[in-house]
Amino acid sequence: MLKPSLYALYKQGRFRRSGSEQKEAQEQKERFAVAMLAFVLEHDLEFRKDFLEQVCERTHADDAKDFRVELEIPNCGDLVLRKRDNSEGCAFEIKVGAPVQDWNQNPRKRRFFTSGYGYGIRQQLWEEHLHLTPK
Repeated sequence: MLKPSLYALYKQGRFRRSGSEQKEAQEQKERFAVAMLAFVLEHDLEFRKDFLEQVCERTHADDAKDFRVELEIPNCGDLVLRKRDNSEGCAFEIKVGAPVQDWNQNPRKRRFFTSGYGYGIRQQLWEEHLHLTPK
């Protein structure tokens, strides 16, 4: 018998049933992990504040309520925290046992900024406020 938990939700949900192939199964695990993180960010303001301070390295996050949580932004990332006035944003590509796709997900590569996720991030509404520079 399963007890109510995030693991039970994963085990019983479509995330686990879908994808008999290894790659598709891996993608489902990542989607589940992102969905759970997004759920907590959406519903726990203190967690969102800590996440913005610790992970996004903001010096203060008293405005955490002003950030919306977005999932699967094409060519940008799996999870985006974007300020409602579009003045700030943090994009995340979550990996669960999968390698970074070197050509489009690695910010150390120039292509990241010309045709990869860096380029996709620049195309978002916060573009005028970001200062992404190729290394």
